[in-house]
Amino acid sequence: MLFALCAMRFLFALCPMPRLLITGVSGFLGWNLFRSLRDRFEVVGTYSAHPPPAEGGRFLRLDLRDPMATEKSILEIAPNIVIHAAALTSPALCMADRFLAWETNVLGTVNIARMARKINARLLYISTDRVFDGKRSWYTEDDPPAPLGYYETTKLAGEEQVRAIVPNALIVRLP
Repeated sequence: MLFALCAMRFLFALCPMPRLLITGVSGFLGWNLFRSLRDRFEVVGTYSAHPPPAEGGRFLRLDLRDPMATEKSILEIAPNIVIHAAALTSPALCMADRFLAWETNVLGTVNIARMARKINARLLYISTDRVFDGKRSWYTEDDPPAPLGYYETTKLAGEEQVRAIVPNALIVRLP
């Protein structure tokens, strides 16, 4: 969480009056980011299947796998900053339904990245330190990734797509 908040400070320095879009607010990280930022900024949160608690915020149900719905929603919200925290995070579910995992974690990320580029919004992509194999205790961003499972593989593919579509995006690999 601390890494994400430091990344947010960096993004806010680049955009003095931000309107934020946070994807995945029904998840732990997305919800906590939403809660910590909603009193200071205009924040809209998206969720897929499970709405967050209806307390003090604007929420939008959005299937990020649908490029037309993603485009419509992002154009309507017009954020300056997009924090893409949505993902299918269960390694077991990703292995059991590889198609859903790829659509959610890669194609959904492509849809978000394309729209961030289209509206010239800063993009913060939340990835995972599990793109590494864990054989060492410390990795740098220059170390070659070595994902061990399908969840990790989709998150790495999402990173690669983000880099290709929005070269100035910020990618944060959280534990």
